[in-house]
Amino acid sequence: MPRRRTRLDGYVIGYPKLTTFMGDIPEAAMFWRFGALNARNLLYLHNELVDIEKQLIEQEWEDGQSSAGEKCRYPANTHWLSSSSTTRDGDTKQRDLYGKTASSEELPVLTIIVDHALIQQRTILSMQGPDQYDIRHVQSFLNSETMNWALTGPDHKIWGNMIENDSHSKELVVLKARERGYSLTESFTDWIVHIFYMLVPRKKGRPAMTLDNIQQSGVYSLTLCMIIVVASVMPVISVMILVKMKRLSTRLAVMAGFNALLSICLMVFTSTKYTDMVSMTAAFTSVQVVFVGQFLDDEPKEVIIAAGAAKLGNMCPC
Repeated sequence: MPRRRTRLDGYVIGYPKLTTFMGDIPEAAMFWRFGALNARNLLYLHNELVDIEKQLIEQEWEDGQSSAGEKCRYPANTHWLSSSSTTRDGDTKQRDLYGKTASSEELPVLTIIVDHALIQQRTILSMQGPDQYDIRHVQSFLNSETMNWALTGPDHKIWGNMIENDSHSKELVVLKARERGYSLTESFTDWIVHIFYMLVPRKKGRPAMTLDNIQQSGVYSLTLCMIIVVASVMPVISVMILVKMKRLSTRLAVMAGFNALLSICLMVFTSTKYTDMVSMTAAFTSVQVVFVGQFLDDEPKEVIIAAGAAKLGNMCPC
């Protein structure tokens, strides 16, 4: 059975096909940020500006104390500086320093170039690196029959390979970073996708299974269902256990255990802030306190949980 043609088949193998792939999947558009090269460029510009500034300050002091022409009026009125001439003032050194620099740029223009370079570098450094899933996605695409590692240029190793996990460049940045999910969701998704990639066999007449064929959204849905189940069951289980406890010390121990379990679940399953975590734990504790508060002797009493449940519902950031 012949392989089904895709949109990528309309492009030449190499950069044309790779750029089309990255255009379709912005999270896979990852590039080298050239940190050292950008820093070197900034240092060269920085060196030139520092040297010019030093010369300019010295020339300003010299002209300010000179009686030749209108030099002493330069600092107070730029008209005299811009109109300086060798005939009137003897020389135009200060004006020349504002003129052409070693990089053939006027000093104000060169300053703007440096400022823009700093801002751009700051923007680049604030960009996020690629997700491990997206790195493997690109590596899988480069290793697929569609590309077959066709790139042979000096940059062909920056994306790494499927054999070595950390073979990609550490300076990669993405144009569109993948939204970070919950820590357990990400770990579980990466694990499932990796296992799926390793176990799904290649069928005759069809290309090898790659990460292109694996829908990550389905795995996220699975972990989301697991989170919902845990969030729904844990309060009920704590109530059921506390109702059966007869000793006050035992109830307090169970409460402490469930509070710790809730905090762990919030850290693992969600991206809850610490302040919200404290609020949720306090609300959950208030529900359990109802059972402890009604403990008057060694026999369990009838429990009223409406108030505590209502408070927990109000605190929940759902």
